[in-house]
Amino acid sequence: MVGPRGMGKTALLSHFADTAESSGLVTARVTCVAGMLEDILIRTQRATRHLVDIEPARKIKGAGIADFISLELEDSPRELSNWRSRMDDSLDALAECNTGLLVTIDEVNPSIDEMATFVAAFQHFLDEGKKVALIHPRVKTPRPE
Repeated sequence: MVGPRGMGKTALLSHFADTAESSGLVTARVTCVAGMLEDILIRTQRATRHLVDIEPARKIKGAGIADFISLELEDSPRELSNWRSRMDDSLDALAECNTGLLVTIDEVNPSIDEMATFVAAFQHFLDEGKKVALIHPRVKTPRPE
């Protein structure tokens, strides 16, 4: 979506996201600013709490029966990962629930480093057949004469 400021691109973006949500997709609505990648991940995880268990796995570390019953739990160690691999996990979990993710990015700014990281990862998501889509408006800038 390209057009001058004030023509309703953001409102249209919200309409598309609302329509996607009513169709069963999960949406992550963000603005292109520093921290955008974590915002996408957090919004995806929050929107999928009812579908996907995102709590770290726990296992029983010890149990005892003395005067009292005791049980000691231990969190499973998390694998080292980056943003793309954490998003892969979220997208895979959504696919298991037979749904996908729509990311909407408002106020796209190519000079934000995270935008380049997002675009590169998004291309991989598509190549890997992930159920993911992207919509973003861009302000139409006048051409120099």
